[in-house]
Amino acid sequence: MSRQRALGLPEFGPPTNLYNVYAGQLSLNYTFDVFGATRYGVKQAAAQVDIQAYQLDAARRSLAANIVISAVNASALAEQVVAAQRLSELAHRQADLVGNAYRLGAASHDDVLTAQQNAATLDGSLPPLRAQALRARHALAVLMGRTPDQAPEVLPLSQWQLPGDVPVSVPSDLLQQRPDVLAAEASLRAASAQVGVATANLFPQISLSASLGSAAFKDSGLFGSGSGIWTAGLSLAQPIFHGGALMAERRAAIANYDASVAQYKQAVLNAFQNVADALVALDQDAVALQAAQAASAAARQSFAENGARYKLGAVSYPTTLASEQRMQNARLTEIQSTATRLIDTAALFQAMGEPQGKTVVEAKR
Repeated sequence: MSRQRALGLPEFGPPTNLYNVYAGQLSLNYTFDVFGATRYGVKQAAAQVDIQAYQLDAARRSLAANIVISAVNASALAEQVVAAQRLSELAHRQADLVGNAYRLGAASHDDVLTAQQNAATLDGSLPPLRAQALRARHALAVLMGRTPDQAPEVLPLSQWQLPGDVPVSVPSDLLQQRPDVLAAEASLRAASAQVGVATANLFPQISLSASLGSAAFKDSGLFGSGSGIWTAGLSLAQPIFHGGALMAERRAAIANYDASVAQYKQAVLNAFQNVADALVALDQDAVALQAAQAASAAARQSFAENGARYKLGAVSYPTTLASEQRMQNARLTEIQSTATRLIDTAALFQAMGEPQGKTVVEAKR
């Protein structure tokens, strides 16, 4: 309803007219998507939604891989600290033995200084190693959404195991799994749809409008005879002059599409390179770990045999001490090789774009 005040005719009645208008009307408007502007716009919006979803998936996978890598790194550093502490203790024992030998005339003063220097060097390497181990625990806590004082307990490195099946994908599967490749593909679809939108904007827009209702000067006559009103029309809107803006927008959309094609190709090549690098690293890690385990096993056996001979009086205590030092050094190498292989396995799963929930590395509980 509306109330209006209008000017009256000079020769009829009062100078002004005051009256009420009662109206009810339904209006419809439909624009024909003849050239696909709306259709391409919907495709572009859908592709942008896919981009956000794939980027979120990539962030989740990256977080999961970083948690595993940080946990393995924390376990390895904790065991390296233990081995380094033992090496420091052995170095001090050896320095004491050399000092005793010097006082008995069986060693030179230079031998004493060398032994003391070795012990001091090992003592100096412990604080940075402990700090590195603590930083690894703090980083793991932050990745898990905790404060550093709530860092989880470090698992022994021996409880970490490689998965039974290491993923090896063919190229077609790789392109369907990696979220960065899928995001680049969605970006390409969005850019293609934008070209369609920019092209459709160059052509006219056809719209159909209609309205149907009833109007009267009294509310009692709103739905009476003769109160019906209606309109119908067809409009054609053709851009005539925009200063070249529409053509420039289309050229920009085409250039953006070409850039998206290049980015997609680069994403695919990076995916293949990441997988190839991860496979090479994992293969070499297996060789290095095998050698480190063999050296560590030989060092342990040598230490055990020297210990047994020492109890029988067949070898001296310094010889037994030196064999334990060799064993601890071999253990350090084995720890580093084991951690590297576990970390590279986690990196391989991430490079393959394995589905969520797939085990990267397993830990015995």
